[in-house]
Amino acid sequence: MKGRQVSNLGELWDREVHFAEDECRLWRLGPCRFWIERRRGEWRVAFEEPATPERSRSARAAGEIEAGAIAVPPADLSWLRFVAGGQGEIVVRPALPDRPVIVRPRSPVAILPGRSARFFVRIPAWVSIVAAHGERREILIQRPVVRLSNTWFGEPDNGELCYAFASPLAASPAEAESTPFTVVCPVAIRNEAAEPLDFQRLCVRVQYLSLYAGEESLATNEVIFHYRGADQSSQITFHEGPPDFEREMRRLSGPQVSPSKNLIQKSFEYIKSLTTY
Repeated sequence: MKGRQVSNLGELWDREVHFAEDECRLWRLGPCRFWIERRRGEWRVAFEEPATPERSRSARAAGEIEAGAIAVPPADLSWLRFVAGGQGEIVVRPALPDRPVIVRPRSPVAILPGRSARFFVRIPAWVSIVAAHGERREILIQRPVVRLSNTWFGEPDNGELCYAFASPLAASPAEAESTPFTVVCPVAIRNEAAEPLDFQRLCVRVQYLSLYAGEESLATNEVIFHYRGADQSSQITFHEGPPDFEREMRRLSGPQVSPSKNLIQKSFEYIKSLTTY
């Protein structure tokens, strides 16, 4: 089946797709393919294995985008079954990962004392498959579009399990290379310490972010890191509302966890501390 490039994210995400009984449809989001089939009283969903980031870049270049085309599924799929009512409507939505994402810039970054910088980070989206019953929505399953590596962030006895993803700290949204299956996260870093901030890993806690969609990109609200020194955690604040680089962005989902006004957490892994690992 030949893919088609959507011209507006609304054609791909968050629209109701009607299924007749025993009908199967295919979604192809670059590196990710999945099938949804309607049976009497239940839904069946089958995913291909998540792609590696390398395959993701290749698929993006090929423009492989398909949104709910009627299809005959391969015979060797492993189906997941979900008992649900409703009239046969499915909504496919983007979602943020279920754990923090560790961003590894392509080269180390240093921000001098008293200076601020604004970057744009690319984060792979997840897929959320939702059964629609009028105004009611039931999530069937959420899966990553791209396979992400697991990593540990923090001290061995005082850290957290995260995903790892290599992404440039882009100076503009265009440089972040947004796609229909990636999310652009604006990041502001303010060095309020007396020494330079030099780091090579940044922890973006996506569970505190909202997700927005425009005609050209998916994005989160801006996260602001206030760096106070290597012996202190960062204060993190969040801009309310959509980012300012695209007009008329609509909110698709709120934070998975409501952030406090003064969130204090470790956010950077410093270059000078790498020898201790």
